[in-house]
Amino acid sequence: MQTLFGSSLRLSRLFLALFFSCIVFASGCGDRVAVTGKITFPDGTPLTSGSIVFETDNYQGYSYIDSEGFYSLGESESGGKIKTGEYKIKILATTGGDSSGEPLVNLVDPKYASTATSELTCTVKGKMEHNITVEKP
Repeated sequence: MQTLFGSSLRLSRLFLALFFSCIVFASGCGDRVAVTGKITFPDGTPLTSGSIVFETDNYQGYSYIDSEGFYSLGESESGGKIKTGEYKIKILATTGGDSSGEPLVNLVDPKYASTATSELTCTVKGKMEHNITVEKP
């Protein structure tokens, strides 16, 4: 009888492990996609440094902006993949403000530093390119 109970217990544990693995997979492990783009000013010149953040209430993806204005979003590192969904976007681009005494200078309009004021959004449904035009300060 103990052998039957032990076998049944092992099957129950195996079933639970498989069940929870399926839940984890269905809740977001399988829906990460690449999102890339370019950030430019209205005259077509690129924003040449900074970072971009795609945010929801409980999740974010980010990327550094390269010297040609390109970005590639990631969850834990720039250049990875992010979850599909609805995002608000902020762009952080400043120079100076360090120990050398140089003043902090915004490279883009300060409204882009917060998702509450940037008015930038994106619906990520699959691998995509999302280009953004920003205003100078």
